[in-house]
Amino acid sequence: MALVSGIAEAKIIEGKNEHIYNEASRFVQKHGWLPGLFKGKDRKALQEKITGIQQEIDRRMDRLPGILKEDGYPDVQTLKRTYDDATVLVEQYNRDLATWERQVHG
Repeated sequence: MALVSGIAEAKIIEGKNEHIYNEASRFVQKHGWLPGLFKGKDRKALQEKITGIQQEIDRRMDRLPGILKEDGYPDVQTLKRTYDDATVLVEQYNRDLATWERQVHG
């Protein structure tokens, strides 16, 4: 433990951290969070873009159940089970193919 003027290093760091926190808090209270950034029309344009993206996500999420049903899956769980079963089959096929290739090609 380093001592500076009889004060432990941990106390000095704690004091500096508290000072930085207090200064940052005063700055935010006085100027708002990130002053000059995202002001006025920039903020409005970004908010509109965020809203548009959220609406697109919502629209796509609403379409998912219909897509599943069109493809013959009553729900996501059925699709997942089918996918997992197919994955097991593909993995087994790849293992069998590798074994066969080793037997044929030595």
